[in-house]
Amino acid sequence: MGLDFFRHAAAVAAGYLPAGESLHWTMQINGTLLDDAWCQFLREQGYRVGLSFDGPRRVHDAYRVDRAGRGTFDRVMRSVRLLQRHGVD
Repeated sequence: MGLDFFRHAAAVAAGYLPAGESLHWTMQINGTLLDDAWCQFLREQGYRVGLSFDGPRRVHDAYRVDRAGRGTFDRVMRSVRLLQRHGVD
């Protein structure tokens, strides 16, 4: 699901909250498609994000590949830095 879906879901969920209540969001992701817009949304909504990776490049890239069969280690590490820069837990 894309970012628009999650924006809509957050808005709908917030509409059902009783006064004084709050939501705690979590998400487990592989991090290959994160960008600034996603990170801003995750931060604004207070998401806690788990980022899946399997250790050093040689291990990670042996098991986590994209549709073209390329390792995703560099993209995941880029996502680590994006999440940190945006202050996402």
